[in-house]
Amino acid sequence: MVVLRKHRFKILFSFVLVLVLGAFAFLYCVHIPYVENQSNLITIRNQILEDNQLVYDDYFYQYSDENIYYIIRVLQSDTSTYLVYDQYLNELDSFRYDVKEESFIQEVFFSRYSVECGSIEVAYENERFVYFVKYTGEEGLIYAYYDLYSGQFIKGIQL
Repeated sequence: MVVLRKHRFKILFSFVLVLVLGAFAFLYCVHIPYVENQSNLITIRNQILEDNQLVYDDYFYQYSDENIYYIIRVLQSDTSTYLVYDQYLNELDSFRYDVKEESFIQEVFFSRYSVECGSIEVAYENERFVYFVKYTGEEGLIYAYYDLYSGQFIKGIQL
């Protein structure tokens, strides 16, 4: 007990030091790379808009499989249009038709997997526009792909 009293300051100082170092490690390894990635995505989005003189319609998403794709929704002739760009910012494809509502995709996902979907994004898989649905939870990890136009199930991966 006498030893603890004698070294109380050293123990407290060591504990605070470990907490501070842990906070710096978190910032350095997690938070700063995340903020830098978000900043890079905003720069890429703005470059696509400026280079092609497009009007942004509040949707931008980076999708990665073997390649990196940037999906952006823009207004062209008062119509929402999805455009996809590759990692070199070359336009690959566009989709100007009406899309299935996300609420329909949520219902179809629930009927197939019996869980509420996590996130729904527009992606570009096998040279076609799709809804990319991701679920992470007690049931594991589920990726599901639905056609953007019809809402038809394309494929699902459950891990």
